[in-house]
Amino acid sequence: VAVVYGHGGEQVPAAIAVPEIRWVLQQQQLGTGHAVMQALPLIPDDHLVLILYGDVPLIRSETLRRLVEDASRGALALLTVKLVDPIGYGRIVRGEDGAVRRIVEQKDASVAELAINECNTGLLAAPAARLKQWLGRLRNDNAQGEYYLTDAVGMAVAEGLPVQAIVVNDADEVAGVNDRAQLAALERALQGR
Repeated sequence: VAVVYGHGGEQVPAAIAVPEIRWVLQQQQLGTGHAVMQALPLIPDDHLVLILYGDVPLIRSETLRRLVEDASRGALALLTVKLVDPIGYGRIVRGEDGAVRRIVEQKDASVAELAINECNTGLLAAPAARLKQWLGRLRNDNAQGEYYLTDAVGMAVAEGLPVQAIVVNDADEVAGVNDRAQLAALERALQGR
């Protein structure tokens, strides 16, 4: 397990003294792809990489197992969610055949793409060797000047690798916590479970 932490995050490894965790400092926050790039040198090429986020507390183990199973068959597997209000999320762009073609971040999306309500959760699994190749080719020529992990999806499609999208029915399962109001809402959801 490799945990990437950034600015001001020194308290996290100090508070969680678990020898199995390898802590990786992301000195500059240059995007999600950049964060994963910091940890990949610790992962052998023949492993499967499961990318999770520390602020998504209600993800179910069954959902993660399904994600890993799909990726272990050689696919890039990702979790998506359909939202009534998708503001702020990257959108899942599908072809006429229904297959995932790419993910477009909101700031880079066209008007038509902004109308899509299937959103990227950020959680994905992929073969380590392939992920290393894709992230090595990332560029930051986008609206945010960041290295988007989501660009790996388009690269997988271009190489003919299957992209399996698992749609999560419970939006709370993949919701992140950015403030106390979101934390309280997810606490209520957990109590409801």
